[in-house]
Amino acid sequence: MSRRFPRIERAPAYRLLADALAAEILAGRLRPGEVLPTEARLCEEFGVQRTTVREGMRALEEAGMLSRADGGKRMRVSRPSAALVGNQIRRAMILNQVTYGELCDALLVIDPALARAAAARCDAATISALERNCTETESLLRAGRSISGLDVAFHGLIAEASGNRALILARQPLLDLLDPAFERVLSAVSNAGRRLLQAHRKIVAAMREGDPDDAEGWMTKHIRDFRRGFELQQIPLDQPVTLPRSTNHRSQG
Repeated sequence: MSRRFPRIERAPAYRLLADALAAEILAGRLRPGEVLPTEARLCEEFGVQRTTVREGMRALEEAGMLSRADGGKRMRVSRPSAALVGNQIRRAMILNQVTYGELCDALLVIDPALARAAAARCDAATISALERNCTETESLLRAGRSISGLDVAFHGLIAEASGNRALILARQPLLDLLDPAFERVLSAVSNAGRRLLQAHRKIVAAMREGDPDDAEGWMTKHIRDFRRGFELQQIPLDQPVTLPRSTNHRSQG
């Protein structure tokens, strides 16, 4: 006789415990920095063995929601770091065979939005930092040296000035996966560095004038130019991304 209904899967006790604690954290009833009750107390409250409590807390520690309090045995609530979140998103993108074209399209949505928000709220200190970045970029171009680090810093300043943490967290994994192709485009496409610097200066000018429309427009042109570099280098946009050798190079911190 064929089975009509799917089997009911029973989650392990440690996973149920982890989910219950995670729900308390996400609801704000357990706040970042707050130390959890002792293992003995958690065993009593949940009605489980100590090994179940430890496995549940270990799962949340790996997810970045718990950390050791002052290096001791007690656990406290923590926020997942941007690096940890980025690692999880990168792996998901690779396993789902996300393509370079899809990453470029996503960046084309995120970066102009960041530039628009930054132009509406950035201060004099941010503008000065962006101007210094452009000056240093020009110096490195004249010396024939890599400008990728300064490009990371430039976009990082804009992202920070936008104040939009959701977009910032979403953007970093894209950069990490695009990094090898970015380096290839910069080093091989004629005048790529000069075009990058020109776009950066136009974006800074829009920031200085407090013009969100112009900032967004130039950032859009900038990202489209980057995508065009893929075509010039014959990097297939329908090619699935792979894990870079190093995912720290373009981190914004």
